[in-house]
Amino acid sequence: MFERKETFEDKNTYTVTIEETLSHQCEVNADSQAEAIEKVNEQYRLEHIILDSSNHVETNIFIAKS
Repeated sequence: MFERKETFEDKNTYTVTIEETLSHQCEVNADSQAEAIEKVNEQYRLEHIILDSSNHVETNIFIAKS
């Protein structure tokens, strides 16, 4: 009895996306919401706020849309 060996050509190819969400909350003193976002964006850009695995909220794995 012979076993059928699967080859790469027998398989479909899928593009799979792995998407991770990191989240961090901080308080900032500002005159407006826009200013608060600007201040935090600057701190993030300057790497004074760094998100890492401790900030992990969720992971989604899905087939990418073609």
